Amino acid sequence: AAAAAAAAVVPTLADSLSTAITNTTTTTSSIAATGPWFELARPQVHGYNMQCLASVDPTLFVSGADEKVLRVFEAPTTFLDTFTNITGATLPVSARPALGASVPALGLSNKAVFPETLATSVIARADTNDRLENTVLPFAPAVLATPPLEEHLLQNTLWPETKKLYGHGYELLCVAANHAGTLVVSACHATKPEHAAIRVWATATWTELYELPGHTLSITQMEFSHDDAFLLSGSRDRSFQLYRRVTETDAAGVQGGLRYVPCCSVAKAHERIIWSVSWTLDDSLFLTASRDKSVKVWPAPALPPAPAPAAA
Repeated sequence: AAAAAAAAVVPTLADSLSTAITNTTTTTSSIAATGPWFELARPQVHGYNMQCLASVDPTLFVSGADEKVLRVFEAPTTFLDTFTNITGATLPVSARPALGASVPALGLSNKAVFPETLATSVIARADTNDRLENTVLPFAPAVLATPPLEEHLLQNTLWPETKKLYGHGYELLCVAANHAGTLVVSACHATKPEHAAIRVWATATWTELYELPGHTLSITQMEFSHDDAFLLSGSRDRSFQLYRRVTETDAAGVQGGLRYVPCCSVAKAHERIIWSVSWTLDDSLFLTASRDKSVKVWPAPALPPAPAPAAA
């Protein structure tokens, strides 16, 4: 079996996503609360080795591979209906969900299949002059009442790719989403500080908001605290960085949106590369794990008091 590159628990559900160096992202679930786990779908089959993913909400995730692009995927109606039939749980539906997705023979993007385009998506090339990369592999929509078999997983469980996020100069290494589902942060391979910055994206528009400096080499993992008050990152430079959420105020003193700013760090927190970071459930402590065979526990800094509301 291939080594897993990343995994994410889908919020509010007994469901999970994982990705591995087999170039495949899979979603697994359980039948009811105590039932056996099974593979429910393979939302992404990619041409590059997968490196990271983050669940934004139960029907939306972002993934990164050995490329410079982040890809956003949304659950199609066939998955949503199958999930409900098997588990008994209901997932939210977007404004215009696709039936499923197909991928061109030489492409990397899962193309959405809607009811009005279903007929053309499954027809073989009628014109031999068509370009091969525009040939879409067949997709047959099906809603199941039992866990899918291998043949169905291989062909009919892709999720449509809805967005591509550009901006990184090197291959993606890690990605994380805040618990509110409003922000995604990402980082790539880096040998210089300018490439080791964290990029912050707004999920409402999928645009880049700003960058967070602090590290000098590749960031290996990032994680938001459960209350989203802090963002924690670990790096090959042996340091961890902690960023604090603040409320922006303009020149007139009017409070606007939220932003993360550097809060504190330890330059040589470990003797070797930090591979993993995580928060305790109450956010009072965070942990760092390193190649130096140690796991260290650190206290979370106290938040400053909230500013007093402006006078009417």
